[in-house]
Amino acid sequence: MARKALLHRLRPDGPREPDRRRPAAAGGADRGAAAAIHAAPVTTMAIASGRTFGAGADLFAACDHRIALAGASFAFPGPAFGLVLGTNRLASLVGRDRARATLLAGAEVPAAAALAAGLATATMAAEDTPAAIAVAAEAAARLDPATVAALHQRTSRAEDDADLAALVRSAARPGLKQRILDYRAAVAARGKS
Repeated sequence: MARKALLHRLRPDGPREPDRRRPAAAGGADRGAAAAIHAAPVTTMAIASGRTFGAGADLFAACDHRIALAGASFAFPGPAFGLVLGTNRLASLVGRDRARATLLAGAEVPAAAALAAGLATATMAAEDTPAAIAVAAEAAARLDPATVAALHQRTSRAEDDADLAALVRSAARPGLKQRILDYRAAVAARGKS
């Protein structure tokens, strides 16, 4: 079973509980969730455990602090059924060639490899996360939201609007439902062998 990345919003007045609202509602309903998180005027943190894949991996990649717990892995299976999701953001983190190789292969990326590639910013045991959250929150407290937003905008190489347009175009191609069914059948068949 897939586990979702845990997202924390780090504010000047300290860390908040994980944001359980739909992320787009926090950053603008006209943009995708990952784009809203990526451009948020606050420092963000994702903590991944277990398998984090597809949109969950894209949300993870959108955050400032990206912690992969021991045993975490990441995968971007969308291309296997014709969806193009978060490609520019991934390329901005790990480089164009590595992003292409990851997306084309569809293989899982273990936590250590994610750290080495730049997808994760840290790996740690689950019991070490409260201290990491506290350190990140203290660092975030020194900047006001307008400054954080400006820094996010000026240091972003991801083209969120282009990524969203590519996702919409890929989802609009005829036969998506059948491609997903075929993908799921192939995954199930591999699991049985």
